[in-house]
Amino acid sequence: MKKIYTINNATITIKFGNIIDSNAEVIVSSDGSTLNMGGGISKAIREAAGWTIVTDAQKKAPAKIGDVVVTHAGDMRQKFIFHIITINKNWHHEFLESTNSIYDIQQYIINHAVKKIFRLMAAMELKSIAFPAIGAGGALIPYPKVAKCMAQAFAEALSITNKPYNIELYLYDRFGKMELWDFIPFFEAFAAVEQQNTEINKSIK
Repeated sequence: MKKIYTINNATITIKFGNIIDSNAEVIVSSDGSTLNMGGGISKAIREAAGWTIVTDAQKKAPAKIGDVVVTHAGDMRQKFIFHIITINKNWHHEFLESTNSIYDIQQYIINHAVKKIFRLMAAMELKSIAFPAIGAGGALIPYPKVAKCMAQAFAEALSITNKPYNIELYLYDRFGKMELWDFIPFFEAFAAVEQQNTEINKSIK
């Protein structure tokens, strides 16, 4: 099952499956600030790419929450891995002055990372990228929040560019405990931002 959405010239394909199987130039990983790639998606990428990717990643450690660290892709077919820092045991110290709730922090992680990723895509002249559900694993961000924040961040980033990006968003139940309806917020959120973008473009013409 998959669904394709369009924002300006970019296509966003939401699909079920393992992100490791993507043919995109870039795979996005969720990691902790130490970049040890010890669990979840990052572990799967490490196992596919080889330990050299960990060596490359840890040259940039420790990294700040919400930041994006770029490494090579090791033995994988991709050109790069973009590591989003979604876990940091000291986040409450970093954000006490600027945020009021856990939701603010979760939103910051996703928004900041997505926008930086698209700036990197433009600067590095990349055309295709595969995302997981950012922070839905070890960072424990609820799926509805991930869906809403990712859709909004994608819409904001893509509304200011006409680049024909090919974007994949992989939904994957690695523990086998979720039902299809658990993922519906992603389809609803991206349908909403697609419709909003269409209406804005019509009003401009």
